[in-house]
Parts: sequence; structure tokens; C-alpha cells
Amino acid sequence: MVNSAKNEHYSYGRRCLASITTLIAIVAFIKPTLLGTIGLVSIVTLPVLIA
Repeated sequence: MVNSAKNEHYSYGRRCLASITTLIAIVAFIKPTLLGTIGLVSIVTLPVLIA
């Protein structure tokens, strides 16, 4: 019983790690485009706000 519980915990840890890694990968992929979009929007809206 102890062994199976340990095994279950190990697989859960691996799954958790995999999901975190996937999340980081998605964020790393989206963030540059997101920052680019924000930069573009700020460049466009800044003159409008000043004027």
C-alpha cells in the first residue's frame, strides 16, 4: 500500500511538472507577441493621448 501511494504521488508530481512546463512554454511563446502587441498599441495611442 505504501509503495502504491508513493508511486501515485510520484506520477502526480510528474504530471504537475509536465503541466507547469507546458504552461511556461505557452507563456514564453505568447509573451513576446503580447509585448509586441502592447508596444504597437502604445506607440499608436501615445500620440493620440498627447494630442
